[in-house]
Amino acid sequence: MGKVVPGGRKWHKRALSFCDDLASTPELTSRLRREAGAILALISLDLVGDIENEEAALFAKIDVSSPIVDEICLLKDEMEDAMRKAGCLPVNGELEV
Repeated sequence: MGKVVPGGRKWHKRALSFCDDLASTPELTSRLRREAGAILALISLDLVGDIENEEAALFAKIDVSSPIVDEICLLKDEMEDAMRKAGCLPVNGELEV
């Protein structure tokens, strides 16, 4: 089996575009805040509750013992911290987009 990317190619391209935009934009725009929130929702597994959802099917393919699981958890924690510091997340964790 090939490498499993959480959310598939669509989300991979979306995350790369977000990173490029973030690196080239001097301020955190509302669009970037929404994208950050969407990506955080993906890696927080908020999108896997609907079994007919493509993201749920893709996450189901990830072996829970795979090192990628730890990487996703670390990325989620670091992204939450960065968003909180940027004022995108209140202390209770609910998104402000």
